[in-house]
Amino acid sequence: MGSIKYRGRNAPQPVPFGDALDDLRDGFRDRLDQERLQLLSLGAALVSSEGGCARVLDDLIFRAQRLRGRAQVLEIDAVAQAANALERAATEASAPGTLRGDPAIQNALDALVHLISTIAAISIARPNAHNG
Repeated sequence: MGSIKYRGRNAPQPVPFGDALDDLRDGFRDRLDQERLQLLSLGAALVSSEGGCARVLDDLIFRAQRLRGRAQVLEIDAVAQAANALERAATEASAPGTLRGDPAIQNALDALVHLISTIAAISIARPNAHNG
């Protein structure tokens, strides 16, 4: 093994993490409308099943966990908190012996859907805002 003493010394190039994170956030915001539609569909299924079929609750928990995790990574705290509230409400409602039709799930779902709608509206109003 050779000595590193004689190797050329190039300054490390900075990685533009800010731009990459902004691009990831933009992609996340672009997919939020599809997520909103899925949540609305699950909310309708929840209402039609009179408070909670296990499959619908499991789907809500899964979507809320995934949405919370992505929002936390991208530092979009409002979405992470709203998704966490939905996850907790759906998890509590899925526990054995709980009353079906708990309004906490619908309230958390409505809050998250409203937040996503607001974010989508802002994104449409300011396309490519970080490029200007």
